Order: sequence, then C-alpha cells, then structure tokens
Amino acid sequence: MKGVEAVGEEPINGRTALKYRYSLTSKTGTSAGDVNTESFVYVDKETGLPLRTELLSEASGNVQGVKAAKIVAELRDINIDVDPTFFEVPAGLNKVPAEQVRAQIDAVTSTVAAVLRTLLTNMNSSSASPPPPGAATTASPAASPSATK
Repeated sequence: MKGVEAVGEEPINGRTALKYRYSLTSKTGTSAGDVNTESFVYVDKETGLPLRTELLSEASGNVQGVKAAKIVAELRDINIDVDPTFFEVPAGLNKVPAEQVRAQIDAVTSTVAAVLRTLLTNMNSSSASPPPPGAATTASPAASPSATK
C-alpha cells in the first residue's frame, strides 16, 4: 500500500512478526491543529494474521484538553494446531453442497423481485384510481344553502 513501509521483524508474544509503519500528518483546520499519526502493524509470518496494531496521534493544538491518543489492539494465544474433528459434520446432519445453497438464494431473490415488481405495478396502476377515503379532493362549485334562501 502507498505510504506503508516494512520496518523489519519483531517477536510478538513468542511469534515472529513482520513490522510495518505508516505515518501521516493532517492539517485539520480546527482547534486540534495539525495531527501527526504514526501506526505500526505487526503481521504474523506464519499465519498472516495481524498480531498487534499500535496507533499514536498527536495534535499541535488540543480538543477539550486532549492533545494525543494511543490505541493498541493485540491478538494473543493463537493456536494453529486445531483438532480436525472440529470441522467434521456432526452426526445426524448432512453437508449442503454450495450449488444447492446458491440455488435456494437465487429462488428467494427471484421471488422477492417478483413481489416487488407486482407491488410497483399495482402502485402505478392505482395512481389513476379514485383517491382513498379521507383524502383531500377538489370539489366543484356548488350553491351554498344561504344563496337559495
């Protein structure tokens, strides 16, 4: 990605991680002033999972007394030795083939589309129908009771 640089390798919780850095300065045009942000992402070499992300932002001004923020997110206790029985289909159940799932999704989508077409057609044809009860109508002039006295 543009602006991301590889920094090297580092151990994170006993795993080897590739370390990447990204920095940016934003001119906010607000009381925060210029905001300098530096981020580090540590990606596990073996699994490709992000193990740790660090984000530090510092402002030249301040917002309600705050000039900086630091956020750290970390993934721990990764176990890649998973028991294969976790992926077996439980007894009494059957695996549904992807083609069958796709066919069911297509059938539901077609049904919904047909219902919508019908509703739109009915709405368009009902616009020529008389207004529903209680709707405002324009009345033709009529003689008032006082005019006939």
